[in-house]
Parts: sequence; structure tokens; C-alpha cells
Amino acid sequence: CGHTFCADCITQAISPATYNIGKCPMCRAVVSVYSTVLVDTGKPLREPKYSTIFGGVYVQCGRPGMASYHFDSPDVCYIGYHHAPTEWKSEDGTPFPARKPFLSPSFEPATRTFRGEIDWSDHPVGGANKWVYNVLFSESLAFICGGGIEQLGADGQVIQTKYFPRDLMYWREPAPLTSIVGSVYVQYDQVGLASYHFESEHEAYVSYAAAPEQWRLGDSSRPPAKKPFLSPSYDPQTRTFTGTIDWSPTTFGGDARWEYTMIFSEDYTCIACGSVVAFGPDGKQSTTIRFDGSTARPSLLESARSALRPRAPALTYRRHNEDILELFAWMRYSRGDSG
Repeated sequence: CGHTFCADCITQAISPATYNIGKCPMCRAVVSVYSTVLVDTGKPLREPKYSTIFGGVYVQCGRPGMASYHFDSPDVCYIGYHHAPTEWKSEDGTPFPARKPFLSPSFEPATRTFRGEIDWSDHPVGGANKWVYNVLFSESLAFICGGGIEQLGADGQVIQTKYFPRDLMYWREPAPLTSIVGSVYVQYDQVGLASYHFESEHEAYVSYAAAPEQWRLGDSSRPPAKKPFLSPSYDPQTRTFTGTIDWSPTTFGGDARWEYTMIFSEDYTCIACGSVVAFGPDGKQSTTIRFDGSTARPSLLESARSALRPRAPALTYRRHNEDILELFAWMRYSRGDSG
């Protein structure tokens, strides 16, 4: 928007804590760390982790093959239907193909805009013979933030238009994981709410940087922003992490020590099972809390009340996906829901 601030001030308005999206304190325009630059160098506050859409897959419902957009190269772009529901069919009952290629695909890096067409003339879908795409990607190329799909009938007239992200929400599918290293696992989609950070197989910590005010240790102090695991160990064969959090000489929730066993899912998207065994100041075991990766991810609204408790009967942790949360933050700020 052209307004100038000191770097420390503007990063309070837009930072990883707000998923890289915020509003200019002066004019309230939606801005991001990618388009806000340092005056002396001209470099953005943060470089996007993606430099192109090519090589990427953009998904809805979090799964490739559910009308996912595949951009293998500038000339090879298609919609993937290999995991589409059986009821997804053309008007004559023909199932959607596993790969439906875009015709005349093009991408303009300067405007982050993709254009292409899907031809359904052999098997019309919903009265449409053609879908015309005009897709605008976010500054980070992590999600689709604008544009739409025009569905055209045999006469070339527009039957229906669907808009991104109002009608269709797409974000970039992360690369397949082969380890916990470099990953963050969160509850309630919140980094710093007792989130687990794995910097290496032998270096990990729990972050309480965003812990509620009510979370207090036995000496009334706040839990630290970074509480390291003692004796951390990871077995890649069984995808099992073990480590200890020692609160002595004080306590947390009456416990002096927590011993962790975390077993990660095969795709490393969540902590599938395991437990946290708590011990009191006397060294005796007090409680055991289990990880449950089968539990559906609760929404922030549904989880707000339970999130105020230091511990819950079951712990549900998923790998932190910044791209999805950046999309939600962009939608929230664009609607004007945040001041």
C-alpha cells in the first residue's frame, strides 16, 4: 500500500503468528510478509518457499485425486480425478477420467495467474461443454486466492461461474514426508500451544509461546516458550520418538516429570498413538494420557474451551501445515473480520 513503518512494528501486525497475513496499521489494506519489503535492501520480510506452481499439486479436501490441480510442467497440466467419488460422472454416466488435461495452459509469473480450458464436449458435465479457468495464486504460491471457473454450454454461453476461494478452496499439497525432522506438530492448529518441534532426531522441544495466561507452573511462573526434551531419541524404523520433560524443582499441573512415547503415522501427518506418563514430585506415576491420531481434527471454535486446559483426556496432534492456515488467514483478513 506504500506506507512505511519500522520493521519491528510492522512485523507485529504481520508475522508467522498471524500466518504471514495482516493489515497495514495505517490504511487497513491486506498485506503480507511477501510483499512488504525492507526500505534499505528492497527485499521482502520473507521469501516464499515456492518459486513456481510447476512441480506442485493443489488440493481440496486435503487429498490428491479429488479434482486436484496438477502442474507437472508448463505444457503438462491436468485435473486429477483418481480418488473421485463414484457418483462423479458426466451426464451420460461416464466416470471422470483419472487425468483430465488442461487445453492451452499458460501461467504468467508476474501476475501469478494460470489460464486453461477443460473440454467436456464428448461427455458434457452439468450441461457444460467447457470449463474456462482463470486462477490467481497467492503471493506465496501456497494457495489459490482468486479467479474462477466459467462453465460454458454448447452455445458458448456461461451457465455458471464458481469463484476461488469462496466456492472452491485449494492449497498446495506438501511434499511427502519421510521423517519428523524439521516438522512441528500442533493441537488446535496453534503453534506454541504445547506444540512439538523436532529440529533433529536428537533435538526437540515443546513450545509454550502461545500458552493461555491460566497455564502456570507450581511456582506461579509461566511455562517457557521453549522447553527442551531430555534424552530425546527417534527410531525411524518404528517411527517412534521418546523423550522426557522435567519440571523439577517445580511442577506443572501437579506433575514433576512427563515421559513421552510418540508413534507417528506412516505419512507423518499426525501422532498416531503413544502416551504421556506423568510422575509426581515423589517419583510415583500419577496419570497416563494417550495420543489419538484417529480423532477428527477439531475446529478452533469447537476447541477453544478445551484448549485452556494444560492437558486433556486424549491428545490429538497433527503436523502443522502453514499453507492451509495462511489461506484461512487471507480469507479472514480479506473479509474484514480482523479489524
